[in-house]
Amino acid sequence: MSYLTVPLGLMVLTHILCYAVMTERRYSVRKTVLIYALYAAFFVGSTLVLSVCLGVESIYTVGIAFSATIATGFLVFIGTSSDVFCKKLFLFISYSNLFCIFHFVAVLICNALFPSMSGIEMQYARNITRTLLYIPTVLAYLKFLVPAYERSRLERSGHGIPSPWFPRCSWLRLRLSWCFSIRTTAALKM
Repeated sequence: MSYLTVPLGLMVLTHILCYAVMTERRYSVRKTVLIYALYAAFFVGSTLVLSVCLGVESIYTVGIAFSATIATGFLVFIGTSSDVFCKKLFLFISYSNLFCIFHFVAVLICNALFPSMSGIEMQYARNITRTLLYIPTVLAYLKFLVPAYERSRLERSGHGIPSPWFPRCSWLRLRLSWCFSIRTTAALKM
């Protein structure tokens, strides 16, 4: 069971890095780090406990662990960011969609390039591949989207123009539901 700790740790560190990049920090660095550390402990601990209780290959482990960690991640992200709620919702749903997409791309890449790997080796390869997919995405977010969001906020402030975040959130909420259903279906078949 300890072999799951490293891939889960890498995954939660990737989540935390992305949350930190996407938020306007609400708390001091020290308090934010403490919240993220508690989230990491919950993420790894709950998934390991579920794996022990229900079995690593159980369909229930995947569904419950995914749901619990995404719900907790949402609460952590919402709680640690000082942005407006609609922007937080938009960013979290976008991130969740990217996570599902990158997960499937990592599965496809690793299955194609390393078909003879054992189960645990494949887990490591998929996690590393998914993490490597995030690097250019985070850099592009920082270079292009953060300045665009800031310009949009500045242009709209003081002019009585409604926030653009609510319509974006409604559309992405539908996409997240679709990605979640595909993710759960694919996890049941793996």
